[in-house]
Amino acid sequence: MTPSGGLSFPRDTAVFSMGTDGRGIREESLDLTTVQRFTSGMLRARLPANFQEISFRPARERLNFSQDSSGIQVFNGLGVAVNQLYYREHGALYALTSALPSGTKARLRPENSNVIPASFKELLKSAGPSSERFQYAVDRLADNSYAAVLERSPFWDAGVSSFDERGSLHFVIGLLERQP
Repeated sequence: MTPSGGLSFPRDTAVFSMGTDGRGIREESLDLTTVQRFTSGMLRARLPANFQEISFRPARERLNFSQDSSGIQVFNGLGVAVNQLYYREHGALYALTSALPSGTKARLRPENSNVIPASFKELLKSAGPSSERFQYAVDRLADNSYAAVLERSPFWDAGVSSFDERGSLHFVIGLLERQP
């Protein structure tokens, strides 16, 4: 069922209806007073829907990377499990070997190549309309940054209080602050 009050998003979030074909639905109405509210056209009962949300904010949720004599470790402070992770530092690529639950730490494995594996890129192809954007970001992953697939997103606002999420891909690119 479609939500009776429509979808509501914070004012600092850009929301784009992508439709199932990636071209979007153009008939939605939007109220830009104190909240962004889509009251019609964005969701239709019993039909799949894709949305792209873009927002920029300082994140308290984070991955913390540290290096010692035995390699690079990552601590998961995101509040959700990290299913896959690639981290680039000084031109070298490091990978998580298994899922990393929230609040835990793991050592990253150095990759033999500095190119992110095709299997990760294939996973991103399942992202539907946004897959090309994800591929572009992963292919240009800078030093001191990471690409990760999360169990769910701590950053995502669904726009409704209750929903049934199916077949989602939660992908995040992170850029670490340079320490003085």
